[in-house]
Amino acid sequence: MPNAIDSKLPYGETLKSLLLQRQLSDSYLHKTLQKKGIFIGSNSKNKTVPILCSCLLTPSEFSEIREHRTEKEDSTKQRSEKLTLKTEKRIEEILPEFNITDLCASEFNEFTFIGIPTFSRVNNNPDHCKIEYEIRCNNHIDSWTEQGKKHKGSIEIKRKGDSIETIAISNHTATATDKINRNLLSFVKRKMKENGDIEDIDARILFNSFENKDRIDFLWKMTGNSESEKLRFDKITDVDLKADRSKNPPKSLNIEWMIQEISRIHLSGDSLQNTLFLSNSDYYPFLLIWRMQATFRYEIKNTEGNCRINFEFSNYPKRDNAEFEISIESIVPDKPYKHVPTTSIRSNILEELNERKLMIIDNYIRK
Repeated sequence: MPNAIDSKLPYGETLKSLLLQRQLSDSYLHKTLQKKGIFIGSNSKNKTVPILCSCLLTPSEFSEIREHRTEKEDSTKQRSEKLTLKTEKRIEEILPEFNITDLCASEFNEFTFIGIPTFSRVNNNPDHCKIEYEIRCNNHIDSWTEQGKKHKGSIEIKRKGDSIETIAISNHTATATDKINRNLLSFVKRKMKENGDIEDIDARILFNSFENKDRIDFLWKMTGNSESEKLRFDKITDVDLKADRSKNPPKSLNIEWMIQEISRIHLSGDSLQNTLFLSNSDYYPFLLIWRMQATFRYEIKNTEGNCRINFEFSNYPKRDNAEFEISIESIVPDKPYKHVPTTSIRSNILEELNERKLMIIDNYIRK
């Protein structure tokens, strides 16, 4: 049976539900309107979506929007945390038994698992285990554009060298796989704590784990202040921020207007690391910054190119305990390396960034 979105163009409320999805940013829809020859002063979805719905989309416009949304959704987002071991057992010995279908049951039958995945060794290493799974989205009104679509997710847990620290890495590609990973990892950690195998502490990297200055320092170290030979910083291209209304900045900083009138600022441009907000650390204690996007030059596994990476406390400002995650916006290999699959490049970049994060995080949340 063909998918509804492959047989007819959406319109009315159906088109509206597509355009309002978070993968389609305000600026992207604003540019879509401009391509249709419509220019308005605001890029808010409250303005752009009704206009796009009233003038409808051509097949090519809809295909472009759908591809853009899919690319955004399918980009792997990664989170990781350190777990302190209290046992000499191998990782595979302390992982609890479970049935992922029962543990992560789909509310309202939103999705179904393809197969019954379980943890298995990576490279036959009993101290490095990984579960990989795939789900299929079912037909229901809230995900009309997702009917029959498949998404992948994974969790891996490994001992770091000979140390007592274990790294838990969560990869997800959609809202559903994010929920599955949270449920599954929460269950695994709870059981390991109950069995006395790990410390009973919250090792996640959360927005409210930091003071304002430390949070910006952390984001800056993840982006511009890097000494990696594999990833060389180029520039910061996007920043999301707002003034901390609980603070009283000195008049010399001249940011009272932000506190009184602005609830959120999105900066997009070239070399934003040179702007006052980032170049002058005097601003740091008075600013809430939760997202930076940066471009890098990579040299990984005999390939070279450029990439754009998001560093974000996802779901802030909705949640003060938003968790830090990394996602790769784009990878552009140099011409001689166009034949190299970007999947392998992507996994190596995420691995490099994860190592960097784990190296610097102790200075901020484990003082």
